Amino acid sequence: MIVIEHNKKKQFFKNIITKFKKISKIFLSVAIAIIALYLAIIMSFFILILFLIFGLFYYIKFFRKK
Repeated sequence: MIVIEHNKKKQFFKNIITKFKKISKIFLSVAIAIIALYLAIIMSFFILILFLIFGLFYYIKFFRKK
């Protein structure tokens, strides 16, 4: 009887661990997706700012030539 109880406890803990692993995988994928989106937004803003700065420089140069 004691051995059976022990096995049941082991199985119970294994089930909990597997459930946690599945949940953690889902959370990890969601977290990675959020971080990727955040980085993409930052990079797009950075590129926009760079384009604006370069655009201003070219604009000033163009008007100085005239």
